[in-house]
Amino acid sequence: MFDNIKLAMEREAVRDSKHVINNLKISNYQTIAHHLSSLITSFIAFLLTLYAVVSYRQSQGNFPTITLVTLFLAFVLIFLHENKKRTPEYINKFLSIFMRIRFIWLKHWHADYLAKYYWISLGALTFVLTFLLAAHSLGAEGWVDKLVMQDESYSSSINMLITLASGLLATQIALFSFMMQQVLGKYSGVVAQTVVSHKAIKVLIVYPLLGLLIPYSLSYYGCPISIKDYIFPITGGLLLFGLFISVMLAKTGLRESLAIRYVGIADAMRIKKAMPPPIDNKSISSRYLWLPLNYLGLDFRDRDRYQIMSAPKTGSNIATESLGALLGVANKAIIEGQHDVFVASLSSIERIMEGYAECRSLYFGHEDHVFTYLNYQFAALIESASKAPNQYLISNLTEHIGRISKLTYCIGNYPKSEEFSTPLITHSNNFSTSLWMGLLFQSFENTHELTRSTAAHESIIQMTELAIISIDHSDSDAITLSYLETIKKVYALCLPKLADAYHEDLAGMCFIKLIRTLIYISQNRSRLTGTHQDPFEETLKLLSQMTMLYLAISPSPSMNLNDPINAFLTKTEEEKYCIQEVFFVTLFREIKNRRDYATAISDSKELIETNTKLGKTAISKEVYLSGYYLAALFEMAYMILRGLPAHFMEYDAIENEEMAAFRQLNEQEDSQRDLTILVFENLREIYVEFYKSSSVMSDWQQSVFSILGVAIIRYSNTKDNYLKEQIEDTGWLLYALVAADYYEMKRPHYDSKKYLQLLGAWLDHFKICSELSQEICELIAKTYRPRGMYGGSSGGNYGHYNYPTISHGDFYLYPLRNIRHHKIMPKNKMEEFLSWEKRLMQRDSLLKFYQRIMCKVKVKS
Repeated sequence: MFDNIKLAMEREAVRDSKHVINNLKISNYQTIAHHLSSLITSFIAFLLTLYAVVSYRQSQGNFPTITLVTLFLAFVLIFLHENKKRTPEYINKFLSIFMRIRFIWLKHWHADYLAKYYWISLGALTFVLTFLLAAHSLGAEGWVDKLVMQDESYSSSINMLITLASGLLATQIALFSFMMQQVLGKYSGVVAQTVVSHKAIKVLIVYPLLGLLIPYSLSYYGCPISIKDYIFPITGGLLLFGLFISVMLAKTGLRESLAIRYVGIADAMRIKKAMPPPIDNKSISSRYLWLPLNYLGLDFRDRDRYQIMSAPKTGSNIATESLGALLGVANKAIIEGQHDVFVASLSSIERIMEGYAECRSLYFGHEDHVFTYLNYQFAALIESASKAPNQYLISNLTEHIGRISKLTYCIGNYPKSEEFSTPLITHSNNFSTSLWMGLLFQSFENTHELTRSTAAHESIIQMTELAIISIDHSDSDAITLSYLETIKKVYALCLPKLADAYHEDLAGMCFIKLIRTLIYISQNRSRLTGTHQDPFEETLKLLSQMTMLYLAISPSPSMNLNDPINAFLTKTEEEKYCIQEVFFVTLFREIKNRRDYATAISDSKELIETNTKLGKTAISKEVYLSGYYLAALFEMAYMILRGLPAHFMEYDAIENEEMAAFRQLNEQEDSQRDLTILVFENLREIYVEFYKSSSVMSDWQQSVFSILGVAIIRYSNTKDNYLKEQIEDTGWLLYALVAADYYEMKRPHYDSKKYLQLLGAWLDHFKICSELSQEICELIAKTYRPRGMYGGSSGGNYGHYNYPTISHGDFYLYPLRNIRHHKIMPKNKMEEFLSWEKRLMQRDSLLKFYQRIMCKVKVKS
């Protein structure tokens, strides 16, 4: 256990160091943005100043208006930049633009592996043509006759250019043919055809053609006198440069993985061109341009674009053809064990589907055969990849399947338009979610026994990510009918193999991801309307069922902290959520209407009751860590007792007004009272089970009496009668359990009398129930034994007076370990909590009650 805690601490340290590194990167980017903004501003100001100087010289010493305006603009630009460049808002805005441009550059430059050769070759060609044009414009006028060019002094140069151009063309044919046939052709002809159609190759083919065209033009037409001395060396240098670029391009083209990644970019662009938006007959261009052309039979637009419920077949056919080729590449890569080629093919498939989904989102229909086709093909690919010796292949496949599955939510939604200010539907149902969820389950089913693969973990992660996307699109049926049912199947495969640490970790992953989904559902509760089942209730019910099954099979805690108790109740990592955080989100989420108000209360009550039910199950199974449920109950109780948000009181008032007007009920709505009463009812219910059990963790009563202590502090501040009643009822129950043991001649539960003495001191000091305080004093006096005569620690200042001690120190409120977050526990709330602890453990009140007990002991002795 300590090794796992050490490992968790190391992970936390690594995560903190990553945050530090990310902050340093952001700081570096901000520095770059600062200097880059200064450079750009200075350059623009320089150009404006240069223009002003030129206009001044042309005006022969006079200051025209344009000169003054230009100088003024340059001055204003520099002045504003110098004032704003030190403000974070200005630099961050410039940084966002810089990062967006950088992202686009990385996306296209690195993905299109031949792009640099295109720009270099196009730049060289443009430079040569520009130089010749400038030389002709600035040089001498006149024309060299063709007879001069046919002279022996020029004919040798012309023949040399023709030979060089012919050699370059032959070299390019050999290089590109070898690159396509020997490397890319073995995977797919479609891949080879796409690469050979790259614009870099097209530009390079212009070089030898230009090298043949220029000698032909010189021999039959001559050339201007101004470029006669430049045309031969420049053309020869251009051809040699083209030879060098061709060799480098062919060398780069041998990298199969980069070529296959490029196919995804190229085909995505083809799909976008083949799938323009649907035709809008109400637009100005349609009414005044295309309608008259249509009457004349000149409207040649694709007729499929009038069908807004289904996408044009051209784009779908291109996507299907490209996907088929890349799936073949992936299958061949599996057979040959080419990991990089396999990942590249999956990346290309994802890029194609991104481009297709972007265009397909403009059409309304829910059914789409491209996504269905890919789903079926992926099912076969999973079978092949799961049997490959390289177990990382199926992990990569599962990750890409999860990403592509999210794109299905681009289908079946109305396109965003300025005509509709609000969506026409409140929620959407993605009918293909179950197919993709089933595909992810197939991946888990095929890989959960591959103990050296991360595919099983990845499948659970991707299922959850797909569920999160469905919540964003208000598709709660995907949660209740697909996601939860799939997690049930996953958990059912893990349960029989809990003795295996790997499957135990997978079962814990199910809990962790379900809780993350639950907290996201709670955050977006108002979106999930008009559904068949309540996703919050169903998710919480599944968590409860899974916990009970786990405890029935393996009640002992897990060594990797992924057992249901730790996964459900403790926050061991920053990215991991627990049920107490779900409770906080539920209480403090935004309330917009009465339905939100009602669901917030009902969900909070359901969380409390579920925690109690699981705690009772855990103690009945004699689980040692079952005391964690009491700790969770305390943290929930604390969030209630410190005060509910103001919106609860506002809606309580609205409910009370309506009840007074229509129902005429005597009892008024009070969320604070109802939740507090529920907490104490559950506390009394679960306390009895713990008290009767003989296998509980030490100091489990600390959480119970922490709830009582916080409630007593709140009562001392508010004087609410219902709170006093709950404290008294709970106190009488605790007294009755200890008294029953005394009269039945049984030894009281561990430290029960010490905690009861502490409760008596609180009741006496805060003047809550003098009768109960007196009875406690009498009972403790009857059963008093000198210190050290019976079990229990005597450490701390007050342990000598038979008050409870924890870890050789005085009693303190249970630490808020799982909700110690700046949003849940801001600094002022933490200080308030510590002040409550000091008020409860006042020396005068504790010693006063102890002295009363000792007086009764002396009288009886």
